[in-house]
Amino acid sequence: MTRYFTPRETEARTVLIAALDSDRYLRLLAAIDRLLAAPSLTRLASRRARRELPALIGRTYRRVDRHVRAADQLSGHDRDVEWHEGRKAAKRLRYAGEAAAPVLGKPAKRLVKRVKQVQEILGDHQDAVVACPVLREIGMQAYLDGENGFTYGVLHERETAGTELVQADVEDAFLTLRRSTADVAT
Repeated sequence: MTRYFTPRETEARTVLIAALDSDRYLRLLAAIDRLLAAPSLTRLASRRARRELPALIGRTYRRVDRHVRAADQLSGHDRDVEWHEGRKAAKRLRYAGEAAAPVLGKPAKRLVKRVKQVQEILGDHQDAVVACPVLREIGMQAYLDGENGFTYGVLHERETAGTELVQADVEDAFLTLRRSTADVAT
């Protein structure tokens, strides 16, 4: 496995260091400093948070809902992509819920708990989707090198089986999330 991951790690480290040394990154840091020093607030900033936050959470939730519903109509790679987008949208919803919790209280805290479940299920699925081709490639290379690739095949099968079981888990977790969102977003 070291033969597989070491060159990839080296390349990723080189790319990371180049990004951190870039003018673009320095401009980003400067922009963050400017934002913190003088935030540009819209007219919504003068409104009461208790009134505005539910609508914002509702909009953020609808993005998650769109991706999960779209995934229900798909299969294979297309479904995997849609669930990954849903997971990223769920992450935004979680952050919105965490930011709203001091104002909206227990309903927002329940929302955060439920969205974490959705994120975890979709994250485990994404991990399996990413792991399968890697396991296949490592197993094939082991075979070509005259080694036994059976274990990689077993791991590949387990990851593949795990992705197939996710559909019911997503549906259950998402129904619970939908109810929690209804308690927060009006």
